[in-house]
Amino acid sequence: MATYNVNDLITRTRQKADMLNTDFVTDPEIVTYINEAYNRYYNTLVCTYENYYSSTSSIVLVPGTADYALPVDCLKPLGFDLNTNGNIITLKPWQITNRNKAQYSTSNLPEFYMLLGDDVRFLGTPQTSDTITCYYTPQPTLLALAGTVKLLGGADEYVVLGAAISCLQKEESDVSVLEMKANQKLNDIISLLQGRNSDLPLKVTDVQFLNPHPWFTGII
Repeated sequence: MATYNVNDLITRTRQKADMLNTDFVTDPEIVTYINEAYNRYYNTLVCTYENYYSSTSSIVLVPGTADYALPVDCLKPLGFDLNTNGNIITLKPWQITNRNKAQYSTSNLPEFYMLLGDDVRFLGTPQTSDTITCYYTPQPTLLALAGTVKLLGGADEYVVLGAAISCLQKEESDVSVLEMKANQKLNDIISLLQGRNSDLPLKVTDVQFLNPHPWFTGII
């Protein structure tokens, strides 16, 4: 990814919208439009299931407590690992078919997780003070006038086009040509993402035995 200055993106937006010498649209307004276009680009990357933007956070378990807050900047949880006695155990997402399984487990450790709005519930209810690592996609950064942003090659043009479209819409000008260019640029970005790791095709995931040594804890 390349790093771009927001001020440079503002100038390019004004050039694209032919608004270099006018205050009809202010710089703070253009930053808002840049943020809107950046969010659309960001969500496109998130939906490709590639970890261009990812983070981790630790959750300390409290015995007898099942529900915990997700990180405040969490957009989309990706998975949870239980760290216990030097072992790392992958927790499985809860499904309706698992509704009775946890209560019959001989382990005092959680086996599943369930997302509940801004919280996560671990099932069965933890009985230890171990830690859980939360892997997640963070919310997109809110860009500011003097800030910078990292983008894939070509994505800067998409962000500029999106912001220029919003500028022209404010003055009720025709934006059909720029919309066509923006859609084509977004399709180019999606095509680029789809070709990533093309020499390593997707494989079937073994969801029954996610953990290599289940006999350590009794969790499978």
